[in-house]
Amino acid sequence: MKDKSIIDLSPPHFDTVTCLGSVGRTLISGSKDKMLRLWDLNTLECKYSHYNAHRDVITCMTTDTQYFYTGCKDSTIKVWEVPQSSWLPFFEEEEFD
Repeated sequence: MKDKSIIDLSPPHFDTVTCLGSVGRTLISGSKDKMLRLWDLNTLECKYSHYNAHRDVITCMTTDTQYFYTGCKDSTIKVWEVPQSSWLPFFEEEEFD
């Protein structure tokens, strides 16, 4: 019997998934492969893949009703808009101590 609590999303990331977030019915995954993927939770299909979303491992993510924010091992933060998945560059290269 298949475990219904496990959702198999394909295509998978190329390395460990480090963070998850959601905005509405969109699931966002970040990974050590520097990639972001956006998944439609109604169809369980990958709607968007952003290769090299950061220059290093994506370590964290948080969301609100319209945006999601990703942090990277190199101390950069990026702001993204959903559903377009477009990056808003006003935080590029900012480092926070």
